[in-house]
Amino acid sequence: MAPSPGPISAGILLYRLIGDEVEVMIAHPGGPFWANKHEGAWSIPKGLIEPGEEPEAAARREFAEETGAAAPEVLIDLGAVVQRAGKTVWPTPVRATSTPPRWSRT
Repeated sequence: MAPSPGPISAGILLYRLIGDEVEVMIAHPGGPFWANKHEGAWSIPKGLIEPGEEPEAAARREFAEETGAAAPEVLIDLGAVVQRAGKTVWPTPVRATSTPPRWSRT
């Protein structure tokens, strides 16, 4: 799917396998606007791509900013996904090889 002219974000979809189940790491946005909003608010750690920044660099930067952990070394480029609201997201799936900080099952 081609990127839209709207905002463009990049992020990392960190996942792990627990037996035959797949678990993914998602994050809840902070700040007063999101304080009491939960349904539909959870997402992969992602953020806007800065002018001139490559999607992979933005994904790594945002992952580190939002999780406090360095992004995994190897990323898989799946290309862009355009959300219903018109925002383009470059999700990058990565299998976790260890338990990242603050990974919890909620």
